[in-house]
Amino acid sequence: MSFTAINTHQSTTQVDKWVARLLMVSFFLGIKGQAIGVVACIGYFFFKSIFERHPISMSHIKWALVMGSGFFLYLIALPLTPQAFSDKMHLVVEGRLSYLLFPILVGLTARKYINVLVSEFRFFVFAAVATCIYANTWFVTHFYLLHHDQGQVINHVTYRIFFETVTQTHPTYISMYISAAIFMLLTGITQLNKLVSSLLGYLLLAFLLAILAKSPVLAVGIAALHFAWEQRGKIAQYKWAIVGLVAVIAMSYLFVPFVSQRVNELITVGGGKSHNPVADNSLNERKLIWEVDKSALSQFWKTGCGPGKLMYELKLRYFFNSMTYKTNIGLFDPHSQYFYECISFGVLGVVFLLIGFGTHIIRALKSGNKFYAYLLLLFGITFFTESLLVRQQGLLFYAFFTSVMFFYTLTSHQRKSLR
Repeated sequence: MSFTAINTHQSTTQVDKWVARLLMVSFFLGIKGQAIGVVACIGYFFFKSIFERHPISMSHIKWALVMGSGFFLYLIALPLTPQAFSDKMHLVVEGRLSYLLFPILVGLTARKYINVLVSEFRFFVFAAVATCIYANTWFVTHFYLLHHDQGQVINHVTYRIFFETVTQTHPTYISMYISAAIFMLLTGITQLNKLVSSLLGYLLLAFLLAILAKSPVLAVGIAALHFAWEQRGKIAQYKWAIVGLVAVIAMSYLFVPFVSQRVNELITVGGGKSHNPVADNSLNERKLIWEVDKSALSQFWKTGCGPGKLMYELKLRYFFNSMTYKTNIGLFDPHSQYFYECISFGVLGVVFLLIGFGTHIIRALKSGNKFYAYLLLLFGITFFTESLLVRQQGLLFYAFFTSVMFFYTLTSHQRKSLR
């Protein structure tokens, strides 16, 4: 796939490029670093656009309001929330603000600065690679070279916990970042040469398989199959790429113990009885969460219980499950954005979620931008297994990239170059 150079306009500066690069890197700086870096950098481009008196597009504002329309449900629910859950509800509303704010800020940002942001996507890839190398190097040093925690069993759970501690990012969310970086390389939006893209792509795939978060891996697999199908007439040109792909997968399974352990966990799920359905297998954990969610949905699917009261309702159900299994199971959020919205607001919550998400799907299909489409595939699948928009590291990632790609793909010359 060939890409024309992204036009960043003569009036953009080196400072603009470095701010865009800092924004990309900020996603990998932990919770505080991410929030400060991403918001500050977006604010920089927004206020610079305002000070330069770029024309404000009312259609952009309308689209931004549609994309972030789900936030208005939270505002409506705020005064309706019982007093006992009011403080919690205020925190939920504050945490969800980016869902509406980012589309508005990006929609009011001058197009030339949106082009600058997209032109620096490669630094998101570089940051993903650097973060994974750092975390894995420190893991090997900690457990194998310095021999810390000698009595501890080293398995995929140990690896994922250590990875999260070092990166300050949950394994599923860092896997989503890695997946997005792979999509950038696969579609060529980074404009790196093929050799560099291939090497970085294989490296990121190996890191993704080591963590093996199920939803991101599934999204990457589907995207790869779609890309291969579209390139089926040129299959001979990709034979070495296919060989490299097979080699990375095989070597990851054979030589990275966490990969085989995780795969075996998926294969052997349900193989025996357990007094604790959570401790033995992550899929058993998912089954329990699914049962608890179904119980809550059966009661609240029409009108919802409100996001401020949601965790209280789930806590009651997990308490009785703990009594049944005679062990402390703990407390989990719905682990599904679709379920989260439905339990919170009933069917209306899912409708508003799909309005915002569907707006992006339509835009991606019309623009023909494969990176945009693959990114939405990643979000759509992960919505089934994670309350993605509840965590900052999921919400900022979703709100930023979907907003940037929506407004980036509005011009005709970009649509033609990305087909």
